[in-house]
Amino acid sequence: MNTTCTLYRREALPEPVFPSKFIGYSLMEDLTLSLTVGRHWKLANARTAHIYHDSQPGEHKDDVVAMSRMELVNRHYVMTNVMGKRDFGDYAKLVVWELFQLATCAIDNRGGIGFWRELRGKMLGLCNVLNRRLSLGHR
Repeated sequence: MNTTCTLYRREALPEPVFPSKFIGYSLMEDLTLSLTVGRHWKLANARTAHIYHDSQPGEHKDDVVAMSRMELVNRHYVMTNVMGKRDFGDYAKLVVWELFQLATCAIDNRGGIGFWRELRGKMLGLCNVLNRRLSLGHR
């Protein structure tokens, strides 16, 4: 559940609330929090609630390459560190998801510069993930 419209009991929150991996504007920090809290607490969703998310524009959101890289790196973090999914099938699903996202971007951008920036971000993210795995001794 995204943190925009989620209430948590104070005693349910981990310490620290967000892992140090999430600094400043981050993608999937809200998912990480919900998954962490949901291990020990019941999560409920008011599916008929309406919210207005006044998402403010900013330079940090304008860099398509950085956002694309962050999305892949953070999704991998959630998959492996939060959900504990590290099997071949889990990685296969991640690859399929990311390829689907790239295909959708290619169609939406008609193969234009937006697609190439998105692809560059994914490639940088893949390098980050592989470098981290190699530095930790994973094969």
